[in-house]
Amino acid sequence: ERNNWIVALNELKNKLVKISREQTQLYKAPFVVKELLDMSAMPRIKVVTCAAVIDKTCIAMRFLECGLYMVNLNSQSMVAVGGETKNENQTVRRLEYVEKEHLLVALAGPGKANDVWDRTINLIDGRDLKWIKLNDTRHCQAFAVGTGPAGATFLAAAVLSRIMLYEVIVTESKRHRRLGDMLMPEITQCLNWSEGALAVGYEHGFRIWNVVNVQKRSLIAALVNSEDISLSFLGQSSYEAEMLIEISNHDRCEYLLVFSKCAVYVDRIGRRTRFIELIFPMITRKQHGFAYAAPYLSVYSENQVDVFNVINAEWMQTLNLRL
Repeated sequence: ERNNWIVALNELKNKLVKISREQTQLYKAPFVVKELLDMSAMPRIKVVTCAAVIDKTCIAMRFLECGLYMVNLNSQSMVAVGGETKNENQTVRRLEYVEKEHLLVALAGPGKANDVWDRTINLIDGRDLKWIKLNDTRHCQAFAVGTGPAGATFLAAAVLSRIMLYEVIVTESKRHRRLGDMLMPEITQCLNWSEGALAVGYEHGFRIWNVVNVQKRSLIAALVNSEDISLSFLGQSSYEAEMLIEISNHDRCEYLLVFSKCAVYVDRIGRRTRFIELIFPMITRKQHGFAYAAPYLSVYSENQVDVFNVINAEWMQTLNLRL
């Protein structure tokens, strides 16, 4: 009888171990923190204000103390973008790398001014290449790069309620072609491209515009439907628009509207599709507070990064940033 109990207990133990392993794999943290740079080898690095991943071995980083650099992770070395003198005079607030065009787009300018500059990085050391400024983008607060019809690459830049549209053309003499302007009814807070359409975020809501034909731009939809009373709370407080994420579902089109305090799921005409919301536990950063790498939304606060799975609307992980 004792042996029977021992066998039964061992079988129960093996089952519990198997279940524990399955749960560990099911809820495995999506991100693993690794040290990429040896800070002692690069004493000039103290504060990174923004960055863009070029590939597995190279990251473009803007350092508060010394400007914009290409950092090689294999050799642990840095090369100034555009040369030391030009570099230190540029205050870069945001970077985005366009892999298809091998183009680095920067929201930059001297002092408090924000201008959109684009810069090709076909040559990684880039010392012979010059910054190219997009005209009329002074005091730009947001930009977005996306793919339109026939695979063309477009860039939208917002200055207050005005949005300028460009087509990216990478040649030896020219990098972009201006297509036209759009005037929004409110001040733009964020921009996203979605299936060739331009999503414009403003306080309390989002709108999607069809810009395939620049001369005949049309509003596709307002993504916070005024007839849906479950979304009325968005107009009662300060909800700044941060990002729009398109959720791929086989049977329906769904968007996640990311605001500064929460995120809600809606359909093509702005009606809520899920009663669950993503509530952010901490006060998010005012700049660069959100990042998306499908299917994970990362929300940055002063001391931590919270990671959510947007498909399942679940919290997945919290990364502690305290040293």
